[in-house]
Amino acid sequence: MWGKVAALILAVGLPALAAGGGLPHPALAQDSAGRGEGHQERPASGPPWLQANRKAVALFKKGDLRRALRAANRAVELYAQETPFLADTYTKLAFNAAALARRLGGAEHAARVLADAADLLRPSDHEHAAAIVRIRLAEADQRTVAGTYHDAQRVRLKALAAARKGFGEKSPEVAKLYLALAEGTKRFYDTAVVARYLEEAREAVADRPEDDPIRLLVAHEEAKFEIERGRDRQAERKLKRILAICDRSSDRKLRRIRELALGKLVYLALRKGDEARADSLLQKVIANAEPNGPAEKLYALLPDPPPTFERSRLVITYDVSPEGKATNIRGLQSAGAPQWEAKVREAMKRWRFKPAMKDGKPVWTRGLRYQFTLLTEKWVPTGSRIPTTRY
Repeated sequence: MWGKVAALILAVGLPALAAGGGLPHPALAQDSAGRGEGHQERPASGPPWLQANRKAVALFKKGDLRRALRAANRAVELYAQETPFLADTYTKLAFNAAALARRLGGAEHAARVLADAADLLRPSDHEHAAAIVRIRLAEADQRTVAGTYHDAQRVRLKALAAARKGFGEKSPEVAKLYLALAEGTKRFYDTAVVARYLEEAREAVADRPEDDPIRLLVAHEEAKFEIERGRDRQAERKLKRILAICDRSSDRKLRRIRELALGKLVYLALRKGDEARADSLLQKVIANAEPNGPAEKLYALLPDPPPTFERSRLVITYDVSPEGKATNIRGLQSAGAPQWEAKVREAMKRWRFKPAMKDGKPVWTRGLRYQFTLLTEKWVPTGSRIPTTRY
């Protein structure tokens, strides 16, 4: 749970030091609001790391972010020496410090704080190894945000080394890190290295049952890589095998894997131009979806650009229907390229989504926005805002 909360904290750059914010101990966020006049604060108690983090909370509330960061870093240093050591608590403390650092100095500063926190530990057992891996992956994310992609890959390799020592070569943790390395390598268009990392991930879970979630996730990533290389037949065979295994198992943990595999089959069907099959598969995606969740793109290919080398920009807004289709497509901002806009609008009619779900039913997602920039001969999606879902 802490990992998801902290990932969100780092993504938006907001410290979780106020009002609880997922801190490891509720006392960390207590204040005297609403306690009446004459209330006297109890003296600080607890271990040194807890007192340091309370100090960080108090300084954050006063707006003194620099001193709050120093106190948060001190809490990290102190907890690194604690016995017993809990990965969740240490990770949360490190993420709090990184969130403050990001507010003060951006993603690079946050990455340095996370690197320091990871360097304080050694992967001597599962708890220490788990903390190192989580913090290193968060550091890699921050370095990616900062645009230092090679540094991000080096950090992932450090996480892999810690996982090998803490969990062993044949472990789900090691497999996940190979998948992260494969995904990061795609940025450099080195397909041979991506293939090697995927093979290593498969080897790391080869001894696990065929319906093991991590083993199936690795198989899904291999199928996705086949699609990216244009090897649709091989990808389809892998995806159908994943679905067959999921159908034979009663493990509800495989629900998400099944949904991902079905989504990729929707993509392949639309790439072949078979909209009827794609819509049939999309109904299975909807039937298999979690009861609550946001809309997700399954197919969103862009058309060939018009024969122009002028810089153009187009902002399109659209809704996603409960059937998983883009509707109410309209141009919000155009850079004087009407032919371009017409092509984009036409292409978006073929986009497919897993619709947003509420209480087990598909619902509308309204007000999505997508921005395209035409640079020379390439379509480049340059951003989108968080969608607003209305029920």
